[in-house]
Amino acid sequence: MEELQARGRRAWRHAGPGTRIWWAAAGTVALAGAIVVGSTAVAAASRHTAPSTSAPTPTVPAGSSDGMSGMSGMAGMAGMAGSSGSTGTSTNGICPDVTGATRMADGMLMAPVPAGPPTTAQQAAAAQLVAQTTQDIAGYSSLSAAQAAGYTPATRTTGTLVHYANWDTVKAGDVLDPEHPSALMYVNSVDGPVLVGAMYLGPGPCQPGPDVGGSLTQWHAHSNLCLRGDHQVVGKTSAGGSCTTGSHNTRTYFMLHVWTAPSLPASDQFQADLPMSSFSRIAGTGRP
Repeated sequence: MEELQARGRRAWRHAGPGTRIWWAAAGTVALAGAIVVGSTAVAAASRHTAPSTSAPTPTVPAGSSDGMSGMSGMAGMAGMAGSSGSTGTSTNGICPDVTGATRMADGMLMAPVPAGPPTTAQQAAAAQLVAQTTQDIAGYSSLSAAQAAGYTPATRTTGTLVHYANWDTVKAGDVLDPEHPSALMYVNSVDGPVLVGAMYLGPGPCQPGPDVGGSLTQWHAHSNLCLRGDHQVVGKTSAGGSCTTGSHNTRTYFMLHVWTAPSLPASDQFQADLPMSSFSRIAGTGRP
């Protein structure tokens, strides 16, 4: 309990004004709002096979089938380190200061989460985060609006799913601010890019954000991506951890996805890495 309280105090100190305002509002959400996520997202938490602070679980989550155009693309903003292909509680040098983090075989690094199912308050906070994110990013339904606001590609724009990051927001370190998310995610469809969600980054490299939803809102990082000088992901590392294109650095940001497209299951609202098949309908119809 003391450790969780200490993590909460550290998260509050790192939080910017937008985050603190949001956090205060989250505490007033009614239980009815929590059920929106709580009844379905508990299943998603179990699919994450998230390591907890008491008993890390090194089960490998399903990976993306679309390479660098998938969710794993955003890890490259501060670089990653270590070899790929291992599973277990060791981080193999990736953010070793994050106690309890688990390295997965697909290169994903899962931050620890509080043990046990989410509490009523955590379910309410998770529901509030989804609702506020959905509302606040609606103004970026057009990619041109996002680009005008400073969002630039962080993954290859030819893939099914593309991340657009705002580096000024990242540098500001204002964590979990729905009005200014670190990144926006678009699916390339027959009718152009379709907004499907937002992604938040921790306050700095190797610093997971606050577990506002307990085990529902688990932060993750990636350890096997190669990036260019402009932060765009251009490939994956070899088994030995080297890049044929771009560079493979030693630090990375932890991130949290919030999927807002109504056609995606509510149980996947915080899923770390969705398969590209999840976006087939959106890509084929141009509707979220």
